[in-house]
Amino acid sequence: MKAEKSSQHKRRKKTGRRILIIVSALVAVLIVFVFLLVPVLVSSEKGRQIILSKINQSIDGRADFADLSMGWFKGIRIADLSFDDTAGQISLKVKQIATEPHYASLLTGNLAFGQTTIDQPRVRINLKDRPPAETVTTTKKVPKEAAGIALVTDITVNDGNVKVTDTDDKTVELAQINSNINLRPSGKQSSFDLNMVVAADDKQSQVQADGRITPAKTKEKSGWTFKGAECDIGINVEDIDLESLQPFLDMAGVDIEAKGNISVDLQSRFIDGQIDNITGTVKGTQLEIGTGQNQEKIQTSVLDVDLKL
Repeated sequence: MKAEKSSQHKRRKKTGRRILIIVSALVAVLIVFVFLLVPVLVSSEKGRQIILSKINQSIDGRADFADLSMGWFKGIRIADLSFDDTAGQISLKVKQIATEPHYASLLTGNLAFGQTTIDQPRVRINLKDRPPAETVTTTKKVPKEAAGIALVTDITVNDGNVKVTDTDDKTVELAQINSNINLRPSGKQSSFDLNMVVAADDKQSQVQADGRITPAKTKEKSGWTFKGAECDIGINVEDIDLESLQPFLDMAGVDIEAKGNISVDLQSRFIDGQIDNITGTVKGTQLEIGTGQNQEKIQTSVLDVDLKL
């Protein structure tokens, strides 16, 4: 009798082990299946249509792209991305976006995209038919929890172009935009560099900027803050026509009219969020700046200032 019970007990243990092995094998196969299936689905034409449908249902405009490919080890690539808003004021085209996201970090709520390259972005903004300022609604406040997302990425922009047309049909173009941005969490140094040409009325000006920023260390996922940050920023602008920038002032809703040419070469340092020193030169000719509804003007024929603060 005891031998029979012992034999039944052993059979039950063997059965339990088999069930556990079978379940474990099924789970492993399912994980591998999902691991292999997700990139295939995302990269397929059906996946492209599903993703575009979801995007276009949630934005005020229409987006499209010719191809989307995903690989767990190769990253994500989007080819021939385009967007046009419903009002017909904003148009965007990008030849290719390639990013190598850290998938594990994304699951924990950190936006870690690794190396991201944006090739030939083209932005067109037309303000000719923009509604009056008083009809523009205020933006919604960002939820507090959104400020806690940490963004870690290296962004490279190759041969970008932005063209803005204002309400008076004046156009300014930012061409040959090449930049690198390295974003790191608070307490670690982030950096950027930018090179571009400002073109308007057959005139071109070179603009260069670079900087290193170390935000003060904050609690985990509390986000960036310039309070307590240390910064080194350099700006070099070669003989830019201020009147050519009017479309950008209109776009920002700034009531300023500026004329004349100005060159800037500045190096600045901020410690604990406050200006520590600024050195460089500011030179201008035939400057005329008006502000406010009555356009109170500040005029000077020649400006030549050496800064050392």
